[in-house]
Amino acid sequence: MIRSTSALLTVACAALFMAPASAQLLMYEPFDYADGPLSFNGGALGTAGAWTATDGSIDWWNHPGGSTTGQVWDVGLDGINDGVDDRRNIFDGTYTNVAYSGGFAGAAAPGDRGLDEWLDQGTGNADANIGLDPSVTATFQSGTTTWMSWVTARAWDRNEGTPQVMLANTASSGGSRGASLNGGDGIGAGGGPSRFNLQDIYPQYFEFGVNNSVPGGYQNDANVANMGIFGGHNGEQIGFYAGGRQTATGELDEVGQPRTQTMPSARLDANGDFGDYNVVVVKIEWDADTNGEDIVSAVAFTSTDAVTEAAFDAYIAATPLLSSKNWQGFSGMLLDPITQQMVQFDYDANKPNLDQSTFNILNVQSLKFYIDEIRIAQDFSSVIGNFVPPFLLGDTNDDGTVDTLDIDPFVLLLTDPAGYAAAFPGVDPLAVGDINMDTVVDTLDIDPFVALLTAGSLNGGAVPEPGSIIMLGLAGVAGLTLVRRRK
Repeated sequence: MIRSTSALLTVACAALFMAPASAQLLMYEPFDYADGPLSFNGGALGTAGAWTATDGSIDWWNHPGGSTTGQVWDVGLDGINDGVDDRRNIFDGTYTNVAYSGGFAGAAAPGDRGLDEWLDQGTGNADANIGLDPSVTATFQSGTTTWMSWVTARAWDRNEGTPQVMLANTASSGGSRGASLNGGDGIGAGGGPSRFNLQDIYPQYFEFGVNNSVPGGYQNDANVANMGIFGGHNGEQIGFYAGGRQTATGELDEVGQPRTQTMPSARLDANGDFGDYNVVVVKIEWDADTNGEDIVSAVAFTSTDAVTEAAFDAYIAATPLLSSKNWQGFSGMLLDPITQQMVQFDYDANKPNLDQSTFNILNVQSLKFYIDEIRIAQDFSSVIGNFVPPFLLGDTNDDGTVDTLDIDPFVLLLTDPAGYAAAFPGVDPLAVGDINMDTVVDTLDIDPFVALLTAGSLNGGAVPEPGSIIMLGLAGVAGLTLVRRRK
């Protein structure tokens, strides 16, 4: 169910006539280009020049929104999936929790390259960049906040990756897989390196071309067998892959334990279909940390999450190392699990301290993925496209479900509309409370509301006890202020 027409008109008018709000969106790339190679396309808000993109020996592909690419997953593994619809990547550039338009970009499907659909010869060494308009870079000022967001999905189930997106001053070279920025600086988030973090999402930055992230993962080198020593890594990612897990520098989360430093990217949806998506939101606070370092924080929302600033803050609170503000150094002895010897480690908090005035490029790199809806803004609402989630009929407490927790707010709406508006600002009372849809919230909505609650215990909510229904009946005999639609 969608919001009422009046609410949609209000949002549309606000976007058209409230200049200060719209001015907060600095850059927006919806990939609204023709079906075909991405390179040489450009002109999006806040960009300069055109995209330069490589994926091995081929270009990235710009796909039309609302259509799947035809990519069959499990390709190359058996060759028996030709024509089997339920083995196709379901990603189509449409989303339920962030505003969208245009198409999406990333890996070319086999059909785009003239191959049979179950063949795929590319490794997916994807790199792309486009210039930022100087007016965007000019906003990266000390004491200010820059928000970034994008939508991403894995393109294939082999050589799959999560895009690493950077505000940068140098572009990556083809095949770097997130491990290099050609001697330049940048800040952002995404997946990789190392190889074993390619499908994860976490904050990171480049300084003099070296990738950096949260310290404290595995210290892996050729002299340490198996997993290495967890907690010994200084946060500098000096390699992508060098012949074995023991030499893949910097695996971040402890194997077999809950994640403390990264978030996983989506893969399969609730139906087991490949191609679910994430909405990645990054917050950069310039020169805001204790010693003047920048603070970079990143969250990967799922396709079923409510993408809100409160939820962003809650994710960071639950996993503090998703923000560089909470990174810490270490000096002490750690046990080598193989030799059973104690080893000394010393490193600082590895926080970014960069010259943001040089960041005039948007750089994207990883393996096989799709990316869409890239935004840079100065506030959270703008960076998700001022998305307004739909209200749910009967969900008077606006928590996304209809259950017995909605009874008291419903009674409040009936008896004190002004009090309800104060308690639930931004909620359209007609969209949630006009159960019989007669354009008025009044006592005639009580029975339909009770029916919503009792019909199969909607959304798992318990059936109201008789006392609750009696309370609703008492609300009906009280003097009620009617809530009517504005003409």
